[in-house]
Amino acid sequence: METDDRTDPQTPLLPTPTELLDLLPFGVLVHDVSGRIVQVNRPFADLLGYPSAELLKLNAASVIHPDEPGHNDLSTTGSLCGNADLLMTKYRLVHRDGHIVLVRARHSRVADDDSPQLVLLCVQEWAAEHEQIAELTWAAYHDGLTGLVNRAGLIRHLAQLQQEGREAAVALIDLNGFKAVNDSYGHSGGDDCLRAVAKRLTAAVTEKTGDAPNSCLVARLAGDEFVVVRTEPADPVALDQLIRQSLVEPIGIRDSQSDNRIWLTVSAAVGSVARQQWMDPEQVLDWADRQMYADKAATRSGRAAPSTADPATFAIPTQRTEPTVRQRIRRWHEHSRSELPDS
Repeated sequence: METDDRTDPQTPLLPTPTELLDLLPFGVLVHDVSGRIVQVNRPFADLLGYPSAELLKLNAASVIHPDEPGHNDLSTTGSLCGNADLLMTKYRLVHRDGHIVLVRARHSRVADDDSPQLVLLCVQEWAAEHEQIAELTWAAYHDGLTGLVNRAGLIRHLAQLQQEGREAAVALIDLNGFKAVNDSYGHSGGDDCLRAVAKRLTAAVTEKTGDAPNSCLVARLAGDEFVVVRTEPADPVALDQLIRQSLVEPIGIRDSQSDNRIWLTVSAAVGSVARQQWMDPEQVLDWADRQMYADKAATRSGRAAPSTADPATFAIPTQRTEPTVRQRIRRWHEHSRSELPDS
């Protein structure tokens, strides 16, 4: 005796074709050459505000905008599909309440020698797709923790300034002793600190100075390093002072172990430079990085660091600078050796 696989206790229950269609992340509608709807999935019905059963009683012309090609003549697939299947294109459908729903649509023929020719319409809401693209684009150029522009976004911004030939002051900020914050108050405390610093820097170059938002950019380069770019005014000395002043007041963080509010005094090494016309983005950051390390070394030795570096001592246009990572390893090694106790 034959058994139904769906009721056989030894056979796992599999979804039906209709159930599979309903699981798709896009809308599907199938109609014949007369426009009669023969199949529709739940995402399509939900997109247009119909119950699926009601759509199956309608003609495809009822849900296609009257200005779309083929609306008035669904007797041939050519009126919708043309001579070949269409790629995803902008398309207008009509919601049950009458408003237009903009989608990306693809029409495909579905036919064989023994069955009537059908048209498969697959759609995805245009707004939803563009929101997804916008979210992915934002994530590619922004830091998820602070919301600031990330390194990729910073490089893109500096490249645009270079292309436009605009002057800019660039400051690289490295927080002092940040590892101790993570060690003492947990990573959530460290995250609180980074977010607070991001807000302070953003406020310093916009709210307090009245600068136009498009004249300033604050980025989180990596870890506890930030970069501020300002074009109006493009004064590295003024930017350096502004950044240091913004970090004077204590910053409140949450201690992950005690859940108490802790107030920290944050200090940072700052390297501020004026971008030279011949410098590409990596060279600008490398130069600011050198200036920041000079500031850090000066703080340890108790002497004053130069307010700005002479670009002539950095590089000439035809030379490539030594990679920053390699520089840091070498400087860390030299610094470690200098701090060894005398034997």
